[in-house]
Amino acid sequence: MGRHCCVSGCSTGVNLPSHTFPKDVTMMNKWKKAVYSENIRELTDEQLRKCVVCYRHFADSDYEAIYRLRRLKPGVVPSLYLPDNGNNNSETDNSNNNTETNATIRESETMDTNTTVHMEEIEIIEIIEEEEDVVQVSQSTITPINDPPEDPPKSPLAKNTTRNLLDLHTVLQGKHFHKFTPKMWKLYKLSCILRKKQEIVVKRQLSFRERIRQAKQYSKSPAIEKLLSSLTPVERAFLQMQIKATRYAPKDKYFTLDEKIAALSIMKQSSKSYEYLTQVFNLPSMRTLQSILQEVNIHPGPINFVNQHLKKQVKLMKERDKVCFLTWDEMSLQLHVDYDATKKHILGFEDFGKKRRARFADHALVFMVRGIQSGWKFPLAYYFCDGAIRTDQLIEWIKDIAKIIIDSGLYLVAFICNDEKKNITAINKLKLDSARQKSKRGQLYYGYITINNQDIIPLYDPPHLIKSVRNNLLNNDLEFDCVEGEERKFASWEIIEQAYHMDLTHSVYRLMPKITAEHIIKSKVKKKKVKNAIQVLSMTMGGFIHHHTKLEGRVNTIYGPLKMPEKKGRDTAEIILFFDRLFDSVNGHTLKPEKPLRVAVSHNSPHFPFWERAIKRLHRMRFVDTTDKNQLKDSTILKNWISTVQGFCKLWIILKKTYEFKYLKPRILNQDSLRHFFKQIRSFGVRNTNPTCAEFENSFKTLLINNLTLPRTVENNSENKVDGSLLFTLKEFIRPENRYSDSSPKDAHILDLETETTFLDETYNYRNICNSIAAKILSNSRIKGCGTCKNLLTDTAKSELVSSNDLLETFKDAENILTRIMSNVCYSHHTALMLETELYMQMDLRWLNCQQHDVPLKEFLISYVVVFYIYKWCNGINNIFTGKEHDDTS
Repeated sequence: MGRHCCVSGCSTGVNLPSHTFPKDVTMMNKWKKAVYSENIRELTDEQLRKCVVCYRHFADSDYEAIYRLRRLKPGVVPSLYLPDNGNNNSETDNSNNNTETNATIRESETMDTNTTVHMEEIEIIEIIEEEEDVVQVSQSTITPINDPPEDPPKSPLAKNTTRNLLDLHTVLQGKHFHKFTPKMWKLYKLSCILRKKQEIVVKRQLSFRERIRQAKQYSKSPAIEKLLSSLTPVERAFLQMQIKATRYAPKDKYFTLDEKIAALSIMKQSSKSYEYLTQVFNLPSMRTLQSILQEVNIHPGPINFVNQHLKKQVKLMKERDKVCFLTWDEMSLQLHVDYDATKKHILGFEDFGKKRRARFADHALVFMVRGIQSGWKFPLAYYFCDGAIRTDQLIEWIKDIAKIIIDSGLYLVAFICNDEKKNITAINKLKLDSARQKSKRGQLYYGYITINNQDIIPLYDPPHLIKSVRNNLLNNDLEFDCVEGEERKFASWEIIEQAYHMDLTHSVYRLMPKITAEHIIKSKVKKKKVKNAIQVLSMTMGGFIHHHTKLEGRVNTIYGPLKMPEKKGRDTAEIILFFDRLFDSVNGHTLKPEKPLRVAVSHNSPHFPFWERAIKRLHRMRFVDTTDKNQLKDSTILKNWISTVQGFCKLWIILKKTYEFKYLKPRILNQDSLRHFFKQIRSFGVRNTNPTCAEFENSFKTLLINNLTLPRTVENNSENKVDGSLLFTLKEFIRPENRYSDSSPKDAHILDLETETTFLDETYNYRNICNSIAAKILSNSRIKGCGTCKNLLTDTAKSELVSSNDLLETFKDAENILTRIMSNVCYSHHTALMLETELYMQMDLRWLNCQQHDVPLKEFLISYVVVFYIYKWCNGINNIFTGKEHDDTS
């Protein structure tokens, strides 16, 4: 097998049955004489034994069948289709054999009419063998020797399909092998190959289907479902990226939107760490993730499509889940200006959405709505301001956001804010306006704020209230239970300091191990930290002081022997325990009581008797000077506590009667969701730093796009957080209808100029800038290859790309024009467009006389000049903020 037939003129191939020359010398000579080929005449016996004669030169009678195989009979000599060797005086037996052979040939050419299968002669028109040995066969039917019937039976072999070969293998099954022509043998062997491959594929399909069935069954098992439920969406998306992307080359990787959003949340934690992770894991590039943020269409003020989307989401919510409250708070920002190439304006100024002011922003005011029943949350709007926001402006924003919430179908029942002076003033003015509206209608006023005929209860954030009590107690004494004719009672910070010093004597067995110098020592106290205030005004501190007032003798400390004053210590312990219970009553979040009052409010809970007594006691409290014990005039913290406790009582009545609430978790009614949100924004990038306006906006977009709720923060309420998830994932921000539509295609090439303007921090070289502008313009697809434009923008006399003198002078003139008008337009919504318009009106660009690219050439030049100047101007302002000297040399 695998060798050509040695008979002269035989055209058979190498893959057909053939027989080697016999080893017996006598038979070998007979074969050599019968074949009589010039190819073997000069060969030795050893070489002759390697030659073969194909099956066509033997008669059927020369073979004997053993099982399903055929082999030559002993003493057989080739006798068919041999060349004329001139020796026709062959023996008689040979002539007889030839006679029998001819008869056999005629029999082989005629089909037995009694058989059910009509053998047809098959002609192979085309056989194409590919890498996978897939063969396409084109065949045509040849009329058999016998006269066919009028309706010949349909061939069992269909035309031009791989199935032909498989059917041929099935039909034959070892029959009529002796009647095969060489082409039929070739076709049959191909059918055998395909049959084996088909069996392999079938086995693979069965095993694959079985694996899929087992995988589905395994994935639905309770253990796997429990495991997957414990993973966050980011963790699931991360695992899917690693599994899926390993099958693709780096340039062929494709990431879904969920995977990009998950990667974006990782990148916002630390860009440097993400750059390293991209080298270890399969993650999208940073450029891809930045493009997602650029597509998000949000700006200061109410987010455009939130109202419409809220209405759709509210329709799917239960009635109790629609009950919500609105909260707002400020976050400090770093003074910094940045150019936004997408919006074509400068970030870092006061921005109220519809209006911008020429004042640098150092605070961001965020409004957030949160559900009372299930705790969902969603930031509705943000504004950039300078911290000293006017009360009238704040009232306008509160009304606008409240109308959006009410119009969406949600039930707005409460406002929650901190006890800053501007918030107190705004709440009082809203109450006054509502009272006037009620009086005009002849209705009674119960202390609500009415907006769009919706009664809203104002509340102050309880963690901020307890913090304000601590801050006031640092420098003043608290007098309580003020009754004429009775001895006055005072709570003093000196008693708390003395308790701390006495506890330090037991360095190993401290009773208050969480209390540190940052809690007690006035010079080290962090006044904005809520957690420390709650730990100081706690049952642990009150119990320690009350216990030591009963002890006799003194305690040796590093400050000398100390003894707790009996009366003053008992009064201080009493007021500490009171505020501990008061805070517990507005901070419960479980149905089972952790402490008597730290539990959800219900119709038979102990909150209402306690709140009634607490309101009366708060009315008898006042902060006084530590020396002369005179009442302080500006202390409003106790009034805010009274208003908040009364608001909780009113709110429960509304929730129970109107919305059929069975219980209320008071811890939901605070600003912890906003504090979490601010903590997440600060955690993106460098931790515990104030972000710039641009960093705040990018982080705000990221928090809206993904649906993450980050872990609890140390600055929030000292307890385990019960923080709800976002109301809905904002992938809708990336939909086409919500992308920026004001950016034209010609602006796309300037979005990456920030990386090319970093050298402006060190030097401001006109020639380098003009060289960069010329290179950018000439590389643009609309101008690339134009010789006229190249001659106008560059100096063709030099081998390197050097800008022309006309371009250099144009840039200097443009800078002078922009410097004169920049201070008037730097804070506007479309700073770049206004600067471009001024350059078009005042610049002489007639030297750009390319007839083919006259308009785009001028547009690109003006755009690049404006962008470079804005980046230079922003760098100068930022250097002033940081105290660096700005080198303005050319």
